[in-house]
Amino acid sequence: MNLTPTATSLTKSLELMVLSSQEPVAASRLEEQVLKEKAPSTLDLTLDLDSSCDLDCIAHHPTLRSVAVRVVKLNIHCGINPFSAVPSLPPLTRLTLHGARLCGDFIPPLSRLPLEFLSFEGCSFANLPNITALENCPTLSQFNIKRVEYPSGRAAAFLRGIYILEKAHPRLTVEADKKIADFTAYQNVLTDTAGRYRYHLKDRERPPYYELGQLLDNVGPDEDSHWDFFWGKTLSHNSCTNYKWASPINCPDGRPRFAAELPNYSSEHFWTFLSRENIGLIATVMHRHPWEEEIPQEVGGSLTAGLFTVKCTECIDHPLHGITQRALDVNGKSVHHLQINWHDNEGMDMESLTLFMKLFFECEAKTPDAKSLAHCFSGYGRTGTFFGCLIIALLLKKQEKVDPELLLDLEALIRALRQQRGCMINTEAQLETIFKYAKTAALQ
Repeated sequence: MNLTPTATSLTKSLELMVLSSQEPVAASRLEEQVLKEKAPSTLDLTLDLDSSCDLDCIAHHPTLRSVAVRVVKLNIHCGINPFSAVPSLPPLTRLTLHGARLCGDFIPPLSRLPLEFLSFEGCSFANLPNITALENCPTLSQFNIKRVEYPSGRAAAFLRGIYILEKAHPRLTVEADKKIADFTAYQNVLTDTAGRYRYHLKDRERPPYYELGQLLDNVGPDEDSHWDFFWGKTLSHNSCTNYKWASPINCPDGRPRFAAELPNYSSEHFWTFLSRENIGLIATVMHRHPWEEEIPQEVGGSLTAGLFTVKCTECIDHPLHGITQRALDVNGKSVHHLQINWHDNEGMDMESLTLFMKLFFECEAKTPDAKSLAHCFSGYGRTGTFFGCLIIALLLKKQEKVDPELLLDLEALIRALRQQRGCMINTEAQLETIFKYAKTAALQ
């Protein structure tokens, strides 16, 4: 074991690696092994994970600057516990873990450390790690996470955590085996190559319902985490406390948009969120509930929510299509609101949907620098269907001439959406609506 002190470093690093020819130290004797040394600045040892242990004795050590710990004899019932407290001097700024089995709560305490570099390679987590907690670590500049094993069925939630962390921590560089961007490039949504769940836009008949049902079943469960609200948290939860209901959705045109559940319009927090995120358009893709808190419905109507006063300055009805278009004044700022009468789990007729999409793009054109937000009740089925149609419309706009042999890959579309918000698109009727809209838009 090499415990020779080296020149004093400005940083303290901790590295855990797998397998070594050195004689292993039992995890239960780790603290004894570390404390018996006289003021080491480096530590290189092999850890036999015979029992669960923590690394507080290393993180709190007053002289250690560089630590390499290799893990052998992994036990499925044993793991490395999170740091229990903020260590005193010297600060831990680099942490590398290779092949360690960790609990999901290992990451949040790391946000209290002045880390600059963090790496997980070949590690496994006993439960889903709270990756987004690292956005509270302002010093972190590099985060590597590769060949990581996570609980079964949580791939999408894991990727969403990485995605949200990148957006919330713009100075952070993240290296991972796979990112949401791999799905949200939407490269295969419109294709000229035949395959399963790919349908010609020129077909007159709709895809068989039994195939659409199989498709919805086949995509899950990795991308289907219906009640996993934590991973649907908004990007701005630091600036707007407790808003975990909105998910950022990548779109082909690069414009920032959110998918959300039904907001509480009477809450000051909601309007604070809109103000800080610079949202200029709210699209409500659901029918009205008589009991819900609503924005002002008629011209002259107003709503007070804390420091915000919301007034309706314009209201245009399209009764034949169940669409209402409003202009709102929110503390002097103009916000557009569109609502279409759309019932849960159902599809939408093409004439109404086409008009709604046309109005949506017109409203966005009036506020080119603002973001948009779309919601239904839970923010999954109808909202997912709306975003599916929106993405197809944007993809078709990029094409100078639509290929008559073009196919729509519904599986690629669902996977791309569910990687960003679980359970987007719920029923066969909603999938059929997307297919019909793609056909309609391709002909325009």
